[in-house]
Amino acid sequence: MGAAAGGWQAYPTLSTLAGQPGARPDALDRRRLLHGLSLDHGRVNYITTVVRLRAPGMGYFQMPLSVWGIWLTAILNALFVPVLAAGVLLLFLDRTFGSHFFVAGMAVTKGGGDPILYQHLFWIFGTRRSTS
Repeated sequence: MGAAAGGWQAYPTLSTLAGQPGARPDALDRRRLLHGLSLDHGRVNYITTVVRLRAPGMGYFQMPLSVWGIWLTAILNALFVPVLAAGVLLLFLDRTFGSHFFVAGMAVTKGGGDPILYQHLFWIFGTRRSTS
């Protein structure tokens, strides 16, 4: 099984230790977290540049449309990428340290764990991406 055997969404239970053993899914989760961190730096850079370093006398309504588009995308990323990062981090904790955020059946037996939680966290990001 490769890194994406659990699907590009990495849904639990397909991506848990029972569904996909090995170190490759953990490496994929780490790469996703690093990618989210790089998005953090990029969006902070772009938002700050547009707000603080516009040409003297240029208002927001005088900016080119392409700048508006990238700036609003950076703002939306500032709102939604942390939600996806939280889901990936919780999945990584499930796989690495044995926590029970997304383990199916834990809600009945021990009062925790729901694979649908990951889907909610993932599709908040995914739905925003498909509509923009």
